[in-house]
Amino acid sequence: MIVTNFLAYLAREDDGSDEFFNIYKCYIIVTMFPIHFRVFILSFLLGILCVYITSPAPTKITVYSTNDNKHLFQFSDKADNCFQLKQTVVKCSNDAEEIPLQI
Repeated sequence: MIVTNFLAYLAREDDGSDEFFNIYKCYIIVTMFPIHFRVFILSFLLGILCVYITSPAPTKITVYSTNDNKHLFQFSDKADNCFQLKQTVVKCSNDAEEIPLQI
């Protein structure tokens, strides 16, 4: 309760007439709440490690081209030749792969 009242007192607006008091307010705030850099860096690194460990594994998403999005895909082979798909209707063979429905 005393600390919150004191912080409210320090945060009040003043007319700027007392420059020494403004510097003194900053000095009191810094001495009451010092920042320990070693503790700060250690806590920050621990937080980053926790986020890294608890993050979910990335999932692989397969996107098949359709008439609506075929212009968005450009493929390259091992010889660095770039190409796009051109759709043609062909008769299905016995070993054709069935593409699952995408929603």
